[in-house]
Amino acid sequence: MASIQFRKGKFQLRIKNKVLPKPLFFTFDTKPEAETFKEQVEMLLSRGVVPQVLMDQARVKVERAKAAVDSQLLTAVIQGYVNNAPVAPSEADLLAAMQGELRGVTIADVDYEWAESYVRKLKVDRGDVR
Repeated sequence: MASIQFRKGKFQLRIKNKVLPKPLFFTFDTKPEAETFKEQVEMLLSRGVVPQVLMDQARVKVERAKAAVDSQLLTAVIQGYVNNAPVAPSEADLLAAMQGELRGVTIADVDYEWAESYVRKLKVDRGDVR
């Protein structure tokens, strides 16, 4: 199913179909351009063919959503844990200290090398490793 709406001086085509993870939007300068694209897409989808341009657009949307999750700060994850899990007072103090140390670190930054380096730093600070 596709629909065209006039928005902010342009024509927005909204394509919704069961084979697409989410509705996709395309913007055109003129209504005939939008209608032509709409007809082509509807014809292909009715045959069970997903046009490459729709697959590309859907992939970009998924990648953007993943990037938004990956860029989430680790401190926000810790705060979410503190807010939603039963946390003992001693754990709360530790987690608060970790939040201070991990300010600016994103989920995307955390990999094996980062974790190994962080644990090594904790051990050195504690005096376990020299």
